[in-house]
Amino acid sequence: MAEELPSAQRTRSAVTARFAALADTVVYRWTVERDTWVGPSELEAARAFLAETGLSTRSLPDGSFGVGVSASPALSAARLFVLAIRRLRA
Repeated sequence: MAEELPSAQRTRSAVTARFAALADTVVYRWTVERDTWVGPSELEAARAFLAETGLSTRSLPDGSFGVGVSASPALSAARLFVLAIRRLRA
């Protein structure tokens, strides 16, 4: 009988799979359209994935994002998404 994964691991796998699919879609769109726009749902998927990997993010008043410790430089939505892609590929 196959062993059932704990709930946290199933959720983690679903978050990672969702982000991986979105990442492929966004990178393809960036390549074709030459525009690095990231939609709100795509950004939330990236932030959920980063949180799952242990990297906290926070929205800043100017629309950028802080990552990890408060002294880190602010990132645009596109750069935050690229950070998530790099962590996914690592």
